Amino acid sequence: MVVDEAHNLIESILSLHTITISSSILLSLRSALVTYYAKFKTRFKGSNAAYLKQLLLVLKGLLEFAERWGKEGGDIKDRSKEAMMGVNEVVQSLKGGALDQVNLLKIGRASCRERVLA
Repeated sequence: MVVDEAHNLIESILSLHTITISSSILLSLRSALVTYYAKFKTRFKGSNAAYLKQLLLVLKGLLEFAERWGKEGGDIKDRSKEAMMGVNEVVQSLKGGALDQVNLLKIGRASCRERVLA
């Protein structure tokens, strides 16, 4: 990252921690993970199966959020709607779900350190 003037510093830092995800990418990812889980579920270690189920829950919640958020306001003709949101804002909007009980950091650490298949 190159910062030529101080007024660009905050924007540069924010862009390092920002990702854009479309609902079609979430749908494809969830579909692939469902297929993967169904194919190999008998070979998973217990904790890894639990992490994959939690990840599927997270993806389902994100898809529901994206669908609901996309329908709020905006012109139907304009299908590309963007906003910057924090993780807490997304999780809190999913009332009634178990997503707020999922530890995303734990899932991420487990996927980096362990083999998923036994």
